[in-house]
Amino acid sequence: MVIDRVSVQQAGIYSCIAKNQVSNSSQFTSASTNLKVIVKVLVSKPEISYAIIKEDSTYWANIMCKSIRGTPPVTFTLCSDANSSFPNVTTDTLNATFSVPVALNQHVGDFFCGATNGAKPVLGKSASLEVVPVGGQVSLQVTQLLDENFSVVGVQLLCSVERGSFPRFSWFFNGSQVPEKGDFHAVMEQGRSLILFPLVSTDNNSYQCAASDSFDDTQQIRSVPRSIELRDVYPFSMETIAIVFSIFLFLMVLVAACCVVRLRSRPEHARRPRSYSLGLTAFPTSKETSQTDYVRE
Repeated sequence: MVIDRVSVQQAGIYSCIAKNQVSNSSQFTSASTNLKVIVKVLVSKPEISYAIIKEDSTYWANIMCKSIRGTPPVTFTLCSDANSSFPNVTTDTLNATFSVPVALNQHVGDFFCGATNGAKPVLGKSASLEVVPVGGQVSLQVTQLLDENFSVVGVQLLCSVERGSFPRFSWFFNGSQVPEKGDFHAVMEQGRSLILFPLVSTDNNSYQCAASDSFDDTQQIRSVPRSIELRDVYPFSMETIAIVFSIFLFLMVLVAACCVVRLRSRPEHARRPRSYSLGLTAFPTSKETSQTDYVRE
């Protein structure tokens, strides 16, 4: 048996059986020992991600190296532009975590991951690490959500903070914190976005977003409260668009008709093109002048 282009699906235990039947009643069977076939997939380029934690007054960066595919065991290596030495981590999974001490408001360095599972090591893209606490102004942006008929079906509230490397966002409705899941809302984009649907008009519906550090929630900055009301949202349905287009088309036809009627109502002589003639006096040529002078003599 020959298997071309072996894939992961062909991995497993194989055996063969041989049978020899001499007569109707005599049969000889022999089976081979089991053969385990392992199909090894080369590890992919690892991706890097950061998570900051705080222990008392010390800050650490948990740097994760993760590959999408590959056959374990995989050995991961963490490298930096400062030539810092980090011990390799061999694991039966496709990710490994390294802990690095960091300081606030300082550039720690550029890091990248390496991975190998027996073949040549592969290196991932580098990423810069700098831990900046949240600060400045927190702003709230409102965007209408339209369906295929251009009707407003919801509102997206987007929160942003002026500075901060690892912000965490939370939402408040009339002073109470909004849960991540609800019947008429959804928190998305790691808490940065709040989707409201369907719109409900109430007398008091003040929304706020707050930003804090993912590694330290003792300090929180809130945005200015924003009221979202149904009367502030103007739906543009297909019926509305059709009515506006019909009015515009009617006005264009009316203007064209007025121009045609005005042209036809003008007098006949006014519609004829005017011809202009110049009063020029013909002067005799030099030959004619000489003949005239001879006759007069």
